[in-house]
Amino acid sequence: MPYTLVTVQVEDYAKWQAGFEALDDLRRANGEGDYRIFRANDDPHKVVVLIEWESLATPRAGLASPELHEAMRQAGVIGPPEVLFLNEAEPSAV
Repeated sequence: MPYTLVTVQVEDYAKWQAGFEALDDLRRANGEGDYRIFRANDDPHKVVVLIEWESLATPRAGLASPELHEAMRQAGVIGPPEVLFLNEAEPSAV
């Protein structure tokens, strides 16, 4: 299963979360599965999101879209995101 691990700096977590949730339907329509959101223990403005995808083609294309960059700016993302494209090496034992 492919994943993205996205790290962003945000001005305000609540504002970012509202912006992220506003795009739920769009992400789901483009093959997003489950996701988990984390905040850095030592920096509450650093957010990490692990997202499961049907294919990595969609998030790769989405990251290049001006619309996504504008949505991130409006949600208070500071600077460009750090993105890792991942493939699951072994399924969870749980």
